[in-house]
Amino acid sequence: MPGPTATAPEALGPAPDDLRKVDWANATLPAQFCSIQEPVHLQNGESEAMSAQWGRVHVALSSVHRVMAYGDLDGDGRPEAAVGLECDNNGGTASGQLAFGYAVIGTANGSLRALGSIGTRKNPEDAGHATLTGGASIARGTVVVEELWYRHADSTCCPSGTARTTWRWQDGELVPGSTVVTS
Repeated sequence: MPGPTATAPEALGPAPDDLRKVDWANATLPAQFCSIQEPVHLQNGESEAMSAQWGRVHVALSSVHRVMAYGDLDGDGRPEAAVGLECDNNGGTASGQLAFGYAVIGTANGSLRALGSIGTRKNPEDAGHATLTGGASIARGTVVVEELWYRHADSTCCPSGTARTTWRWQDGELVPGSTVVTS
């Protein structure tokens, strides 16, 4: 599984005055959670890219939980966004889902900036399915990600495990903290 990632605040395009007005379905976003090194350019909510781990993949706004979270991560008085994404093999089935994560985006000098790409941390090897993201929240200095993970006997419809990972904004990077299994 791809490890935690943090990116330098790369410019991704012009930013509106209110980050909530961004057309995320047609935005350029980081996707390192899927081992994609270059930002992906979504068109109508999806794109194709080359993953260092899986080869050619399909990246899309998360269809499992269409979650956008907003909050002031860095304490500058402006909201940042966590945009839910998924990565799959373009097979069209649950078993083709490879990874779920968030692109964390801020603004500076009138541009959207990539603050990081974060993925799930509770990924049992014997699960048979990628851990889903169940939601995120942003507060000063942290992004908290809810994870829905699969136990060995779970079918692809229904993960029975839940976990919560707190990512810290530290020295301009998102750093994973502890992952707590909640069920």
